[in-house]
Amino acid sequence: MNAPELPSLLMNRSGKFFYLYTYKNEWDPIKKRSKRAAGSTKKAGQLIEPNQKTGPIKWEPDFIKQFPDLDKLDAVRNGKGKITFTLKEEPELDEEQPVVRIKEAMKLERKHAGAVWVLEQIIADTPLSQALHRVFGKFNVDRKILSLAFFMVLEHENSMSLYAPFAQKTRLPWAAPLTDGAITRIFQSISADKIDRFLQELNRLTIEHEEANPNFRPKYWALDSTSISTYSRKLTKAAWGKNKDGDPLKQINVLMVVDQHTGAPMYYRSYTGNIPDVFTVKHMLQEACRIKLDSNAVYVADRGYGSIKNIHRFFQAKANFLFNISTRLSMCKALLAENLQQLTDPKTYRSALDGNNCVTCECEWSYPVNFRTNCQHRVPKLKEKVFVHLYYNKRIRIEEENNLSANLEKVFTNLLLGKELDETLTALRDTYMLYNPEKQEWNVNLKVFHEYLLLKGLRVLISNTVKDPEEAYRAYYDRNEVEKAFNQYKDTLGFRRLRSSEDRSHAGRQFVQFIATSIAIMFRKRLANAKERGLKAYYDSDALLLKKLNQIECSTFNDGTYYTEITSKMAEVFNALEVPAPDDEVSNGTTATDLDEELSIVDDLIDNEPDYDVKDDIDSLQ
Repeated sequence: MNAPELPSLLMNRSGKFFYLYTYKNEWDPIKKRSKRAAGSTKKAGQLIEPNQKTGPIKWEPDFIKQFPDLDKLDAVRNGKGKITFTLKEEPELDEEQPVVRIKEAMKLERKHAGAVWVLEQIIADTPLSQALHRVFGKFNVDRKILSLAFFMVLEHENSMSLYAPFAQKTRLPWAAPLTDGAITRIFQSISADKIDRFLQELNRLTIEHEEANPNFRPKYWALDSTSISTYSRKLTKAAWGKNKDGDPLKQINVLMVVDQHTGAPMYYRSYTGNIPDVFTVKHMLQEACRIKLDSNAVYVADRGYGSIKNIHRFFQAKANFLFNISTRLSMCKALLAENLQQLTDPKTYRSALDGNNCVTCECEWSYPVNFRTNCQHRVPKLKEKVFVHLYYNKRIRIEEENNLSANLEKVFTNLLLGKELDETLTALRDTYMLYNPEKQEWNVNLKVFHEYLLLKGLRVLISNTVKDPEEAYRAYYDRNEVEKAFNQYKDTLGFRRLRSSEDRSHAGRQFVQFIATSIAIMFRKRLANAKERGLKAYYDSDALLLKKLNQIECSTFNDGTYYTEITSKMAEVFNALEVPAPDDEVSNGTTATDLDEELSIVDDLIDNEPDYDVKDDIDSLQ
């Protein structure tokens, strides 16, 4: 039942009481303005309390005939001159039993709640949620940020114009509606200083949490970056660079550091799009020192960061690392040549490492003394021990050989048939084949063929702390899983395109996207850990599981909240995720028994009453 749309009303005093009147305006052609038409005012109602401009209103019978719904509503004029409506009280059903009145039953709201409940429980009491509250707790901005982040995760959306309909049907940390303007102001309020304070607080709380809950496991942090394209011409960080998505657009780069075991974020930075990965390490390490990132953690990164210069930087900063480096580096080629026989020896085969053979070499690494040299000139150098882990996967090597041989077969077939070669086949011919003019035939250049295959199936990991090749392999594999999650959520959350065009809101929007990505990765890691403990894979993906969880609804009314039934399969999921199943929430002064009795009355009322859509506070008088 909607509040009636009343005409504009004016108020006049007569004796002790104030009265409300309807009226009509007309145009005065002489004064050239609108004026009240003579004789158009009609009495609509009066304020019941004498000498009071506010309070309950008694409507005239003729006015009620025009607006019949007024007979079912209590109307009150507030101090701002606005009229609010509520449903009139109904008689009690039984004086002895707890009662939920019709008015309260009509306030009952049903919303999707299961997925948000799980995400809230995963981040509850973590450094992430605590740091958000400490830095953004004023005016409940932390709850608003989480609500926006949950929207991005569950709806796979980055367009804030779609937030309002989502919030209407979903239980969120911030239940009040957020307009587009309010969301923009939230983004604008997230300054660079607040982001910096958040990162400092996040890492301080992380260290405190680990000291209070020691588990003595090695800490591996995945280091990764990505590019986000933009059409905007106003963003100062947008620049032309090597776009990782192949988009012909300007971009902004984003770097993240994530705990590989929990998926929890450790560091985040947005920087200009024309700065390549190799140049970001120096700044990141300086930031790590300033905001006091855990010096015991091991940074795990792919080849984009595994350059000689970056390894110098990590030694200079006394930071731990585990990098995948190019097999084409002269050091790698030399080590592979020395250990090739061992790498193909069945004795070095490890079934636990996906069928890889592995050999570890302990070497010395020479690096410049400090940052000031910028690693460019001859300066005094120090030497440190490094562990170089060589891995050889025979299956990958055979697959590469078969693929290359099959492609060369296509080249030979087309040449024999006199067909024209396309661009790909022409490149293969020019690279791997030689023409014999005497015999007038093409042959495979076996030297080039075998040189190409020599490095296939080989991987080289280098670390200053990780001695064990199995531990290094598992740590790098976990890092790959984090990268996959990062890229997946970049796709599904719509983060390949920025939807902000001004610097004022850009930093805040990217920060909320960072929080959303972090929450999504934390959920993915929690699910992966649950599967390792034996959770049956009922669902093909974490996105599908979240949709299934969101089928759990909550119903909220004046005395509390209750949830729909939890199936046995869902109960298994909650247990495996180490998340408690949602429990009914009762307001102060109401027992669980009272709630059960009241809920049965609510169900009866809902079954026997029409569906109402009542807004308790609707402003109808301007």
